[in-house]
Order: sequence, then C-alpha cells, then structure tokens
Amino acid sequence: MTRRRPGTATAIPDPLTPQERRVLEFARTWAPFGEPPDGEIFVEFGVDPTRFYRDLERILSTHCPSCLLAPAERSQVWQLVGDHT
Repeated sequence: MTRRRPGTATAIPDPLTPQERRVLEFARTWAPFGEPPDGEIFVEFGVDPTRFYRDLERILSTHCPSCLLAPAERSQVWQLVGDHT
C-alpha cells in the first residue's frame, strides 16, 4: 500500500505490513474504550494478549510517528501497551 504526500503526486511506500496495519487499527479503535477483550484479540488475530501487545509495542516503537496516528491516538495506544508490560 502506498499513500501520497499532501500536495504532491509522489507516492510514499507504507512502512507497515497489512498485518501491522490491522493490529494498529484494532488498537486505535479500542483505545478510547479501554483494552479489547482477550477473546476479541484471539478471534481477530489468533494470538494471546501477551503476543498482541508485544507486537503492538514493536509496531509503535519501529514505525511511529510515521504510522499516521494523531498525537492523542498515539498516546492512547501507548497506554494500552503500558498497561501490559
């Protein structure tokens, strides 16, 4: 997936894999409401919460701020990670 730099026709490669983007979007969606239920994590990704939060932490550490989360969203998602480390 690519996105365009605002005001240009230059494509910017998406630094996230499709799976990383799914994990990040899932966490972003749940963050305002607290953590997602363990069962939702398993159904959506087939992993236990420990693995999910470890993957989320890696994504945030490796790809943000380029992950296009607003600062408030980024803070909320980091809070989810902090509650599980």
